[in-house]
Amino acid sequence: MFVKLSVVFLLCVSIINASLASEVVEWNTLQPDLPEKNIVLPELTKEQLGKIQEIFSLMHTHDRDTHSEIDKIKAELKQEGIDADEMFRIREEYMVQKQEEVESLNHQLDGKDIRMAGFLLPVAFKGDMVTTEFLLVPTAGACVHMPPPPANQIIRVSFPQGYSIKTVKEPIWVEGKLNANLHTENLHIVDGKRDITMGYSMVATNVTEL
Repeated sequence: MFVKLSVVFLLCVSIINASLASEVVEWNTLQPDLPEKNIVLPELTKEQLGKIQEIFSLMHTHDRDTHSEIDKIKAELKQEGIDADEMFRIREEYMVQKQEEVESLNHQLDGKDIRMAGFLLPVAFKGDMVTTEFLLVPTAGACVHMPPPPANQIIRVSFPQGYSIKTVKEPIWVEGKLNANLHTENLHIVDGKRDITMGYSMVATNVTEL
């Protein structure tokens, strides 16, 4: 009897120590600090912006006559002090910067045992209301009838033993080893299948109500 109680006690201590060993991580920690790039988009009048948009549309057509039309509009903008080619270069640089912001990962957390609070979005079920695969996101209802959060704000969680869902509107605690690996999956969310890019994944060791 004493031996059995000792084993139970040791198991409880091990579970408590494992929980205490997990680092509590906030969502903003998943987004690394990137060097600031001061990209300034020139101010344009409504008419000038319309001309830039027209060039952009013409650039994506296969009509042979578009080249002369593009050159004509560029010349008009040039007279107004606007370099259309430079505008597109700045736009491309700006788009690359924004892409880096949403997809950059904190690799210092890779392989660490962490504990995070967030909201779940079921992906796979075992039974009716027990999920074994879900996304952990910072806000309730993310990805449902709206664009998904940035990739570095989504954790793909596997929890084979399953978590009984009461509501997706209440936060939960998730514990496990975090992996930083940018990847895209075609997942079935509430309103249908869609490609979702995720920055992190985890095989959870524990999932509990907050």
